[in-house]
Amino acid sequence: MRRTPPIVSFVAPSGTGKTTLIEGVIRHLRTRSLRVAVVKHDAHRLVLDQPGKDSYRYRQAGAWRSVVASSDEMGLFSSLESAPSLGELARQYLDSADIVLTEGFRSSTVPAIRVHRAAVEDPTWKPGQVQILAWASDVQPNVDRPVLPLNRPELIADFLIDTLLKQPFTRSVTGLIAALQPVPMEQIQRPVESLKSAGLNQTIVVRPEGAPKCPDSRNLFDIRPGLGPLGALLTGLAAAETESVLFVNAKSSTHSSSFLRGLLEWGSPRADVVVPIVGNRKMPFPGLYGYRCLSTIQASLLSGEGRLDGWWSQMHVHGVPEHVWRSTCDSP
Repeated sequence: MRRTPPIVSFVAPSGTGKTTLIEGVIRHLRTRSLRVAVVKHDAHRLVLDQPGKDSYRYRQAGAWRSVVASSDEMGLFSSLESAPSLGELARQYLDSADIVLTEGFRSSTVPAIRVHRAAVEDPTWKPGQVQILAWASDVQPNVDRPVLPLNRPELIADFLIDTLLKQPFTRSVTGLIAALQPVPMEQIQRPVESLKSAGLNQTIVVRPEGAPKCPDSRNLFDIRPGLGPLGALLTGLAAAETESVLFVNAKSSTHSSSFLRGLLEWGSPRADVVVPIVGNRKMPFPGLYGYRCLSTIQASLLSGEGRLDGWWSQMHVHGVPEHVWRSTCDSP
């Protein structure tokens, strides 16, 4: 599922301190657990790979795209058939970001922060087609937009959150039930009914090949047999047509509809995973898992990690405190 995250551009003549300001804004957005992406426009031909390196040699040999990956970083080098739009870049490569900051895209019409420093004079510079949201300035210019202090990136980060990220946020969610071991059909039907009572009209049941189908649900075979609940989660995330799945295990105790409904409300709205905390430990299910988990799970499996929570360190996981969910039910 591709989406275009909110985009804001920082525009100004050279020498005003755009890069330093963007660095500060990134740091403060990260303290809010937001996933930040940055795109910089360069009018010159890019030379990002080093001659003599294997990836450089592959590109010189004609490879359309090459990827260099380590345990915690990745670099992608690609040819382009034409200049991509900012929206297309964000949609194709940055759809997992909460917000995209850009520098240098003056021909774009995205919202922008006009960076201004009184000591930098350039009467020929124009901001292009961007929609100015606010000014970041070390003086008070005579403008009809909010003026934010240039040396207070935390205030600019707060402004972006209030302006671009605090719109009403609702998730589209599919119920997901792991029924991988022999369990009576009525034991599967109970979580189906609880998910429906929680407001979820779409339910996926992951069953072993040849097992009886559960009525009133979409039945799927496990695409990665042998991985247990992780395989069921992978199957559900790949098949769901919604942003998230609310994941339960049919073998576990019955979950109340009020608790399942609470998982949709208690967590940070942009968390990748929302799960209950039991005895100071985040429990992997029942849990709300977003579509961004899919690629991380796949990468984790390639590295040999098969635990249901073994990839959580790479995601934004929100644990619901025990005193919060205990007010709704006795057990998760």
